[in-house]
Amino acid sequence: MSIIFDLIVKLFLKIVNNYIIIVVYGRSVDMEKKVKILFKYLFTFILLLFIIMGVDRVEAAETVQGQKGKELRSYYADIMGTGDLRFTRKTAIEGNNTYIAYCVQPTVNFTHDAICTRMNTAWSERLRAKISYILSYYDRIDFSQKKHLNEELSDKEYFITQMALWYLLRGCQTTGTYRCSATDWKAFNNFLFDFNTPSSSTYASVSNDVAIQIANIIKGTNTVATIPTASIKLNANNISFKRDGDYYVSSAISVTAVNINGGHTVSLLDAPSGTIVTDGSGASRTKFGVNEIFYVKVPTSAVSSVTNIKFSLKTDAWSNRIYDPYAYDCAGDAQDITIIKPRVIPVTDKVDFSLTVNSARISKIDLTSKDELPGAHLMVKDSDGNVIDEWISTKEPHYITDLKPGEYTLIETIAPDGYALSTEEQKFTITDGGDIPTIYMTNDKTKVSISKVSMTSNEELPGAHLALKDSNGKLIEEWKSEGVPHVIYGLVKGEYYITETIAPDGYILSEETVKVVIKEDGTADPVVMKNEITRVEISKQDATTGKELAGAHLILKDSEDRIVEEWDSTEEVHVITGLLTEKEYTLIETIAPDGYEVNPESVKFTIQKDGTVDKVIMKNDRIPEQVPTGDILVTVISAIAVLGLGVGYYFYKKRSEVKI
Repeated sequence: MSIIFDLIVKLFLKIVNNYIIIVVYGRSVDMEKKVKILFKYLFTFILLLFIIMGVDRVEAAETVQGQKGKELRSYYADIMGTGDLRFTRKTAIEGNNTYIAYCVQPTVNFTHDAICTRMNTAWSERLRAKISYILSYYDRIDFSQKKHLNEELSDKEYFITQMALWYLLRGCQTTGTYRCSATDWKAFNNFLFDFNTPSSSTYASVSNDVAIQIANIIKGTNTVATIPTASIKLNANNISFKRDGDYYVSSAISVTAVNINGGHTVSLLDAPSGTIVTDGSGASRTKFGVNEIFYVKVPTSAVSSVTNIKFSLKTDAWSNRIYDPYAYDCAGDAQDITIIKPRVIPVTDKVDFSLTVNSARISKIDLTSKDELPGAHLMVKDSDGNVIDEWISTKEPHYITDLKPGEYTLIETIAPDGYALSTEEQKFTITDGGDIPTIYMTNDKTKVSISKVSMTSNEELPGAHLALKDSNGKLIEEWKSEGVPHVIYGLVKGEYYITETIAPDGYILSEETVKVVIKEDGTADPVVMKNEITRVEISKQDATTGKELAGAHLILKDSEDRIVEEWDSTEEVHVITGLLTEKEYTLIETIAPDGYEVNPESVKFTIQKDGTVDKVIMKNDRIPEQVPTGDILVTVISAIAVLGLGVGYYFYKKRSEVKI
């Protein structure tokens, strides 16, 4: 800046010198040359003046005068009444505004007044929001005061705000219970903050209001992520008009406003001639409070069929609601400071109206969601059966204009895809100057009920895996039965096919493909798919005769060695139902029938996916018959005796033959 001033002074002296030469010694031979030099110096002089004026304006806009105020000490009765914390209260002067200023460097002293230059900090949006929250805390308690701007902020409030700011910038814990450690800034060492219950916060183990308020403020910063903004919303999405004398009058209109200072201004764009905005008393106005109700009135003389009434609402948010933090680098060894300034935000909202005279509004909607349905073919007939209008519905209501007074009938000829045809005829009446009627015609989605039942009991079966495909083989839906009929909604007209991919436990897989037909009117007959229960015959037989044996105790186990069933055999084949397919089972005999040996070999079998299984047969051998020990001895002795008699008789005969 000093260099620019030196140039200006030198140029000024040269201009004066050349002026004297030209005026006083005007008879100089080099007059023309000197005049050119004079104008060149003069042009340069003016240009430099503009430059320095611009520089001054930029610098003025980016600097504040930081001023040192009174020293605050924690043991003052109006602050904490204890401790030995001390720092200086500061302000920042910018033009006619005096802002409360806060130090961002707790370890640097603000020893003197200083020029402070605004700097671009690396503060995140979240941190800026928290700083704004802290510095505007006492403003938000009472919006009638602007404590960020003047000396209405008490010393205690300043002390608390400064301490909360330092705590935030130090990055200390902001949740739970926290006592600053020796590594933190020593000014906080005697504080114990309870951010869950701020009222439990203490200083030097004693409840203290300053500690409580600091904890409250820091806890509050956890709820903010961005600096708030202002908004206004016109509550006019479902406005209707009704004739009242010479006007069509809207239903009541209001606004929802956030951080708005004062009221809002209403204006009409492209409205019919003579359209006005009024308050509840009928007085024409353009400015309203945020809680006031107002109305739009359209002259009947200015409306022929359909008129769009457009208007905008605009309002500004002022400094008692939204604050931006700014950081300043103070010259010399003075502390850097931060202040908050109010932000002014213009906000607006606009809603377009449609006013229809002698018209009808036709709404084709879903029975459940009430959403508009596209794709329905509709027609309106008059009382003589003449078709007045026909159309295909869209996602917006359909308007019929220029209707004559009389009775009309709304009919649906083709339902939207996935919906059943509405067979109900909707009648409505049009009268001159009457309300614009809205005729609702609803459609329910197509639905088909699919039952998976037992072939024997007809009871619903859980656990079957089923798939529905369209006529092109595209999978539409697959599900697992749950013991109640399964209902599918929204199928378009056509043919579909149901197959079973996994059978319910204990049942044979159904290989049947069942056709489902969604008819033209959207209806469908209920579908029933049946499964046959698995069945296995277990026979206990004589190994020789094949006869059924009674009295054997048998056990059937699954592949996990769990007992499935146990029984005593009879003279009839034993039948077990409901066994799982494609699972191995094992038959074991623990007690044999009387007169038979226990069969030590188990019998394994598996029911196939299609339910087939060979008859399970377990055979038993008879126990061999045994002769008692005493009977054998008698038999042996008798045989010896007989043998002895035979031998004796033989020798006797021999001797007799010799004597002769």
